[in-house]
Amino acid sequence: RTSQQIHSDKDGPAPPSPSNMADLDDSEAIIGEGERDQFLEESSNAVDKEDDDHQHEPKYKIKWLRYILVLGNPPALTHRQWMVFSLLSLAGFFSVYDDVLRAVCIDDIQRSLDISESDLPWVVTVIRCGAIPSFVLTLMADVMGRKPLLLLTISMYTLMTALTAVSFNVYWFVITQFFGKLFLMAEFLISNVAIIEEFDAGTRGWAMGGMGAMATAGGGFALCLYAAASGSTYGWRILFMLGVIPLAALTYFRRQLPETRSFDERDNRDESEMADAEGCERCSVAMTQLWIPISKLFEEASGLALLFGSMLFIYGLASHPAAFYQFKFLEEERGYDALDIFLLGVFGGLIAVALYASLGSWSDKYGRKPFFISAFMVFFTTGLLVFNVNIEALIPIFWILFAGCGFGLEILSMTIISESFKTESRATAQGFTTVCYVVGTILGLLIEGVLYQRTGEHSQSLSWLLIIGFICPVLALFVPETFREHLE
Repeated sequence: RTSQQIHSDKDGPAPPSPSNMADLDDSEAIIGEGERDQFLEESSNAVDKEDDDHQHEPKYKIKWLRYILVLGNPPALTHRQWMVFSLLSLAGFFSVYDDVLRAVCIDDIQRSLDISESDLPWVVTVIRCGAIPSFVLTLMADVMGRKPLLLLTISMYTLMTALTAVSFNVYWFVITQFFGKLFLMAEFLISNVAIIEEFDAGTRGWAMGGMGAMATAGGGFALCLYAAASGSTYGWRILFMLGVIPLAALTYFRRQLPETRSFDERDNRDESEMADAEGCERCSVAMTQLWIPISKLFEEASGLALLFGSMLFIYGLASHPAAFYQFKFLEEERGYDALDIFLLGVFGGLIAVALYASLGSWSDKYGRKPFFISAFMVFFTTGLLVFNVNIEALIPIFWILFAGCGFGLEILSMTIISESFKTESRATAQGFTTVCYVVGTILGLLIEGVLYQRTGEHSQSLSWLLIIGFICPVLALFVPETFREHLE
């Protein structure tokens, strides 16, 4: 029965529908032309509100969180949103903790596993290649859902971290870190997609900023522990094993994580086989449907995908060698010791994380692009200054800006990419652009190795690559503004 028939039964004659409104003359119309236009516009805006899914759920603030400076001033959220944010941000904290350990403990790992200086770029390159197969897992997230893949990635990453701690030679270390990088990258990408899909348009920036703040805090925590364990034969192994305990606990609690509403409500006509399958059969069905999100991505937004892919390729090529060698450069060419790096990381990290959530909230109000373009400019400028300025007192200031903008660019790029594509191909877009970024980082490390052999100094070879990075803010000018936009 139509809504007009129901209305007629209860309240008499039904109001005119859009189809018969045109048949009424001006004297019979219930509302005037101006009022009708206003009504239709308001109705359209109401349909586009991101928080329709949460309008019947009470929102509340957790007051004591304001004293955790890394999260800024948290907005009122639903119970479901608080749960999703907690489970994903805590996992991000301990995942980045493990990732930073590999960078700061690189000298100890070299000595322990007898890795030569000439072999180090190849070791790092192979490990970085682990991020490329993560594209397959992001495809599966667009087919199977976010929740099962988030459970898989954190479980396997926890296992790889434990196996890394007991590495007995360089080959074992490279294999475990290769697969660890695979699952870590997939975890990071799918977590960001889940946050974007669960939060309203007015709070997505804060949520992504909070995720970045927690991740940065995890890196700072790793630096603190490194200061106490550096130089020890088994120090880096103990630090990796310490990260396994909370990750294992989060793996257990993450079973409560719900599937995102956007994924549940998407328009998917290819789901009938998937709905009837269970367990391993569901995975095999998913593997046969991996082409669907790829085809949708390049049919509907090929130009946008190529724009983001090109920009992140150049960013990876220009920035990753500097990010990887930054601590080694400070130790060998600036005379920093473990305590100096610890203090630098702590004070710089405190400033960076204090700004993250605030910047996320500001991007919800003023837009993503201004902060995105500015972060690119500041990142590459301060990077050049860190590796070329000889005034010791200025290096910590430049490094804090360099590192802070680097973390901020990760969060901003993930946010803008997630908001620019539809649910059916959102994780696939993240995976595609990440593959472009990783290929850029691998090529950048190889080019840096060649330049280092010719110049004999990391500062010169890294500076040449950083100069190339100024292409990124130019490409960012063509990126769409996505704040306050409906995800679909």
